[in-house]
Amino acid sequence: MIDLSKSYLCLQCRICSAACTAATVNGLRPREVVLRLAAGDPTIEEGPEAWACVTCYACTEQCRAGIDITDIFYYLRERAAAQGRIPPPYRAVAKSVLATGCAFPNARYTARMRADLGLPVFCVAPRAVEELQTLCRSAGFPDLAPKEAS
Repeated sequence: MIDLSKSYLCLQCRICSAACTAATVNGLRPREVVLRLAAGDPTIEEGPEAWACVTCYACTEQCRAGIDITDIFYYLRERAAAQGRIPPPYRAVAKSVLATGCAFPNARYTARMRADLGLPVFCVAPRAVEELQTLCRSAGFPDLAPKEAS
């Protein structure tokens, strides 16, 4: 379980945002997320910030206050997922993993490259996929069917 009380320790030095590898691509500002969480902003759980983090841990590694910033992003993702708020690209990858055991389809190019390297044909054992599905159901993994508009 994440210790959210540490978010109050933020020194507002902005080093986490400076270290953030996603910031230049999508404008993520880890410091703002930490401050909003510390302030009890209820909208932080509804925004896109949780999914903008690439979980590289650069912010956590640089944080002088010792805040586990990446864990905060994981926490926000878990909360959003539990409420069924999973962005379509993430939902598609999760559905693929649950159906096939692979995040992406095994392309012909990949199969050819494996053959050229003398590697065996790649396939996930059906039993492994079944075990993954059972584990996800047991853990309460959210239903990945698209939510109908109300």
